Amino acid sequence: MCGIFGIIGKEPVADVILQGLQLLQPRGQDAAGIFTYEPSTNEEFLYKEHGLVNQVFRSDNFKIPEASWGVG
Repeated sequence: MCGIFGIIGKEPVADVILQGLQLLQPRGQDAAGIFTYEPSTNEEFLYKEHGLVNQVFRSDNFKIPEASWGVG
């Protein structure tokens, strides 16, 4: 099983998506990923890796670009 969490807004969404993925963690423990998109600059960002959410997105070595759209 897995869970999907997405937001389309006007404010940066990366932190909220990470919180949503942590809440969904019990649904799947094989891998985690985040895709973000900023329509004003047309910039995309994708990161995915095997492991738990807190292992994949460690705050000491990882920064998600600010964007107003995203899915995890």
